[in-house]
Amino acid sequence: MGEEGDYYNSGMRHGSPTIGVVEALDATRATVVTAEEAWTASREMEKKAATTAKLAAIAMDKVGFVVVVVASAVAEEADALDSVAHR
Repeated sequence: MGEEGDYYNSGMRHGSPTIGVVEALDATRATVVTAEEAWTASREMEKKAATTAKLAAIAMDKVGFVVVVVASAVAEEADALDSVAHR
């Protein structure tokens, strides 16, 4: 009977409505805290996902730019070689 849980249980066994209300409030508080933590975590994950998407878009733009530059350089080199070959 020395445990805190035993105190709550013994109160419920003897029909103490106060203990039941305290337990219900504790459970409600725990649920609210858990819901707030879940909401905060979801917002943080949304922000991280948005940041990741932005970084991915920037990276793809840079990769696309590099591909265009390399293709342009290769085309120029091919044109130069072609003009040398036709001389």
